[in-house]
Amino acid sequence: MQNFHECISHKLNAENAVGPTSTSAGDDEVGDVIASVLAPYRDEPGWYHIEEF
Repeated sequence: MQNFHECISHKLNAENAVGPTSTSAGDDEVGDVIASVLAPYRDEPGWYHIEEF
């Protein structure tokens, strides 16, 4: 879990170095970063897909 947090922190710091964004755009970026970090694990057993309503 520590590795996950370090990876997220690193990616967010790299993206924030580009420049400030609006709050809603920042939320989208956070979601994109989390999705990219978790992408390799999607095919593993136990990965749950939750549909958005």
